[in-house]
Amino acid sequence: MLRHYIRRANGWILVSIAAWTIWSCILFGYDVLFQRYSFILDWLGVQSMAGQLLAFAEIQGLIVGCAQWIILRRLGSQAFLWILIVIGGQFANVIVGHMQVYPPVATLLGWISEGQVMGLGMAYLLKENWPSIVKQHLARD
Repeated sequence: MLRHYIRRANGWILVSIAAWTIWSCILFGYDVLFQRYSFILDWLGVQSMAGQLLAFAEIQGLIVGCAQWIILRRLGSQAFLWILIVIGGQFANVIVGHMQVYPPVATLLGWISEGQVMGLGMAYLLKENWPSIVKQHLARD
């Protein structure tokens, strides 16, 4: 969506791949080291599986959102909100994706809800920062 409105947004794909790679390494490391370091979640007060999933969603959203913000920051002063939007999308995915329905349907609904939150968030950021985008000659013709 971004490349249809903004020039020089190609770095978006690269930072997204880097962020998802970092997140995958963290998640793999957690899985491997869980038995040894499970006290960390206890220390954080996370005891249920749902709590763990929400904590992971927050960390995942923070990593991906911060990486993508590197590209968005030049758009305007409100670009930092993208980080919160991504975290919100991850929360929506976890909450909707764990409804008590047929698991593949719940997963699909989780992805759809995440996409809706992030799509609406991006539309909001583009709308609010459009004068700055045009002023910086970043808008596509």
